[in-house]
Formats: sequence, structure tokens, C-alpha cells
Amino acid sequence: MDKTKLFKGNPIKHRVQDKHRVSIPAKFRELLDNNIVYTNYINNYLIRCYPKALYECRISSMLKRSPDDHERQIFFLAESNQIDGEGRILLKGPMSDLEEVIFAANGDVFDIWNPKEFPYKDHITE
Repeated sequence: MDKTKLFKGNPIKHRVQDKHRVSIPAKFRELLDNNIVYTNYINNYLIRCYPKALYECRISSMLKRSPDDHERQIFFLAESNQIDGEGRILLKGPMSDLEEVIFAANGDVFDIWNPKEFPYKDHITE
């Protein structure tokens, strides 16, 4: 990913809408095409989201060597997700039952957190 196009800024709280959809913050959508890949990351309270091209590059690199357990988890638990016309994605698994989530920039990826588990609550914007 181009270093000038990193996900950055304060964490943002967003409400989960009907049918388990959540709007990706506009400042994150600007850096994405219509496809992302995400994986339940830590005990089902964090979803890590990758631009599809970045994910494919990381998987290609990983397959050229022996991946560790952490890398295998990224690969095996991953799902592609289409961003709809309103800039939303479908949440699946335990995160889909939440009323709101936290979007947090994380360099070349972004994370969607369960608010109860988010470690930097003082920095959240709404």
C-alpha cells in the first residue's frame, strides 16, 4: 500500500444498522476499492480489515515460506466482503449482534472492535 494512503486518525464509533450492516467511515472508504478482506482476529472481539490487493499480496508472500500460527489464522478465517452502494459491509459472527462498533486505523489495515474490549476508549470520536 502506498505509504501516503495509510489508515490514520482517531477511532470512530459507528452504529450497527439493520441486517448487521455497518458503514465504513468515509476517511477509510476513500482508501478502498469496493472489496475488502476481513478476519476475526482476537477472540472474536476484533475484525481486521485489509484492502483486497494488500491481503492478496500478504498471502502470496506468506505462502512462499512456512507461515506461523498467527499468519495461518489470518488466512483460514478470512472472508471477502463487498462494500455496498451506501459504503457498508456485513458483519458476521459475534460482532454482528452488537449495537455499535469502533473503527480504528492501524496503518495499512483498519480494525473493527467490540467497544467493550477497545483499549483506547479516551480517544474515540462519534
